[in-house]
Amino acid sequence: MRTSVRTPAKMLCVPLLTLVTECLKAHREGDWDRLRELLHPDARIGVFAAGGEPVEVETAISAMRSAHAQVFYKADVKAMRALDDHAVVLEGAVDHALDGERVVEPHAWLYVFVDGLLYRSEMFDVAEEAVTAYRDRGRDLGV
Repeated sequence: MRTSVRTPAKMLCVPLLTLVTECLKAHREGDWDRLRELLHPDARIGVFAAGGEPVEVETAISAMRSAHAQVFYKADVKAMRALDDHAVVLEGAVDHALDGERVVEPHAWLYVFVDGLLYRSEMFDVAEEAVTAYRDRGRDLGV
Protein backbone atom coordinates (compact mmCIF):
# COMPACT_ATOMS: atom_id res chain seq x y z
CA MET A 1 0.00 0.00 0.00
CA ARG A 2 1.28 3.45 -0.88
CA THR A 3 1.12 6.08 1.81
CA SER A 4 0.30 9.65 0.81
CA VAL A 5 1.20 13.02 2.25
CA ARG A 6 -1.19 15.96 1.98
CA THR A 7 -0.06 19.01 0.10
CA PRO A 8 -2.24 22.07 -0.45
CA ALA A 9 -2.81 21.27 -4.13
CA LYS A 10 -3.45 17.50 -4.11
CA MET A 11 -2.27 14.17 -2.73
CA LEU A 12 1.41 13.49 -3.43
CA CYS A 13 2.55 9.87 -3.22
CA VAL A 14 5.42 9.29 -0.84
CA PRO A 15 7.61 7.51 -3.41
CA LEU A 16 7.55 10.57 -5.69
CA LEU A 17 7.90 12.94 -2.74
CA THR A 18 10.85 10.87 -1.51
CA LEU A 19 12.58 11.16 -4.89
CA VAL A 20 12.11 14.93 -4.94
CA THR A 21 13.35 15.24 -1.36
CA GLU A 22 16.42 13.09 -2.07
CA CYS A 23 17.32 15.19 -5.12
CA LEU A 24 16.96 18.41 -3.13
CA LYS A 25 18.98 17.01 -0.23
CA ALA A 26 21.84 15.90 -2.51
CA HIS A 27 21.89 19.36 -4.12
CA ARG A 28 21.78 21.23 -0.83
CA GLU A 29 24.58 19.08 0.64
CA GLY A 30 26.68 19.19 -2.52
CA ASP A 31 26.61 15.39 -2.69
CA TRP A 32 27.15 15.16 -6.43
CA ASP A 33 27.72 11.41 -6.48
CA ARG A 34 24.37 10.83 -4.74
CA LEU A 35 22.70 13.26 -7.13
CA ARG A 36 24.11 11.34 -10.11
CA GLU A 37 22.57 8.14 -8.67
CA LEU A 38 19.15 9.83 -8.66
CA LEU A 39 19.37 10.95 -12.29
CA HIS A 40 18.11 9.00 -15.29
CA PRO A 41 20.87 8.00 -17.78
CA ASP A 42 19.22 10.30 -20.37
CA ALA A 43 18.57 13.14 -17.92
CA ARG A 44 18.67 16.79 -18.90
CA ILE A 45 18.63 19.07 -15.86
CA GLY A 46 17.73 22.74 -15.63
CA VAL A 47 19.36 24.56 -12.73
CA PHE A 48 19.54 28.25 -11.84
CA ALA A 49 23.34 28.26 -12.00
CA ALA A 50 23.28 27.04 -15.62
CA GLY A 51 20.51 29.38 -16.79
CA GLY A 52 17.51 27.17 -16.03
CA GLU A 53 17.22 25.32 -19.35
CA PRO A 54 17.73 21.54 -19.38
CA VAL A 55 21.41 20.72 -19.99
CA GLU A 56 23.66 17.66 -19.80
CA VAL A 57 24.07 16.27 -16.29
CA GLU A 58 27.76 17.10 -15.92
CA THR A 59 27.18 20.66 -17.17
CA ALA A 60 24.45 21.12 -14.54
CA ILE A 61 26.57 19.61 -11.75
CA SER A 62 29.56 21.76 -12.68
CA ALA A 63 27.37 24.88 -12.55
CA MET A 64 25.89 23.84 -9.20
CA ARG A 65 29.36 23.21 -7.79
CA SER A 66 30.46 26.69 -8.82
CA ALA A 67 27.32 28.23 -7.35
CA HIS A 68 27.86 26.47 -4.03
CA ALA A 69 31.31 28.09 -3.83
CA GLN A 70 29.75 31.58 -3.97
CA VAL A 71 29.28 33.63 -0.79
CA PHE A 72 25.58 34.14 -1.47
CA TYR A 73 23.89 31.16 -3.01
CA LYS A 74 20.99 29.14 -1.76
CA ALA A 75 18.03 27.60 -3.53
CA ASP A 76 15.04 27.02 -1.25
CA VAL A 77 11.87 25.12 -2.06
CA LYS A 78 8.83 26.31 -0.14
CA ALA A 79 6.07 24.22 -1.76
CA MET A 80 5.58 21.36 -4.18
CA ARG A 81 2.63 19.81 -5.94
CA ALA A 82 2.22 16.77 -8.12
CA LEU A 83 0.86 17.24 -11.62
CA ASP A 84 0.54 13.48 -12.14
CA ASP A 85 2.47 10.32 -11.23
CA HIS A 86 5.60 11.61 -12.99
CA ALA A 87 5.82 15.37 -12.56
CA VAL A 88 6.13 17.75 -9.64
CA VAL A 89 6.20 21.54 -9.61
CA LEU A 90 8.44 23.07 -6.96
CA GLU A 91 8.08 26.70 -5.85
CA GLY A 92 10.70 28.64 -3.99
CA ALA A 93 13.47 31.17 -4.38
CA VAL A 94 17.15 31.52 -5.17
CA ASP A 95 19.30 33.72 -2.93
CA HIS A 96 22.37 34.83 -4.87
CA ALA A 97 24.69 37.72 -5.72
CA LEU A 98 23.90 39.98 -8.67
CA ASP A 99 26.20 42.87 -9.51
CA GLY A 100 27.74 42.61 -6.04
CA GLU A 101 24.37 42.78 -4.29
CA ARG A 102 22.49 40.02 -2.54
CA VAL A 103 19.13 39.29 -4.17
CA VAL A 104 16.37 36.76 -3.62
CA GLU A 105 14.40 35.82 -6.72
CA PRO A 106 11.27 33.66 -6.72
CA HIS A 107 11.36 30.71 -9.11
CA ALA A 108 9.59 27.46 -9.93
CA TRP A 109 11.04 24.18 -11.10
CA LEU A 110 9.47 21.29 -12.94
CA TYR A 111 10.81 17.82 -12.07
CA VAL A 112 9.84 14.89 -14.32
CA PHE A 113 10.63 11.34 -13.20
CA VAL A 114 10.91 8.24 -15.40
CA ASP A 115 11.70 4.79 -14.02
CA GLY A 116 12.08 6.25 -10.52
CA LEU A 117 14.84 8.66 -11.59
CA LEU A 118 14.90 12.38 -12.37
CA TYR A 119 14.61 12.54 -16.15
CA ARG A 120 14.01 16.23 -16.83
CA SER A 121 13.96 19.45 -14.87
CA GLU A 122 13.62 23.05 -15.89
CA MET A 123 13.43 26.35 -14.05
CA PHE A 124 10.67 28.91 -14.60
CA ASP A 125 9.75 32.32 -13.22
CA VAL A 126 6.38 31.07 -11.91
CA ALA A 127 4.68 27.71 -11.35
CA GLU A 128 2.05 28.23 -14.04
CA GLU A 129 4.79 28.42 -16.68
CA ALA A 130 6.04 25.02 -15.49
CA VAL A 131 2.54 23.54 -15.67
CA THR A 132 2.06 24.91 -19.19
CA ALA A 133 5.46 23.60 -20.33
CA TYR A 134 4.65 20.11 -19.08
CA ARG A 135 1.20 20.17 -20.67
CA ASP A 136 2.52 21.48 -24.01
CA ARG A 137 5.87 19.67 -24.28
CA GLY A 138 5.26 16.44 -22.36
CA ARG A 139 7.63 14.39 -20.23
CA ASP A 140 10.75 15.13 -22.26
CA LEU A 141 10.06 18.89 -22.16
CA GLY A 142 10.85 19.04 -25.86
CA VAL A 143 14.51 18.14 -25.29
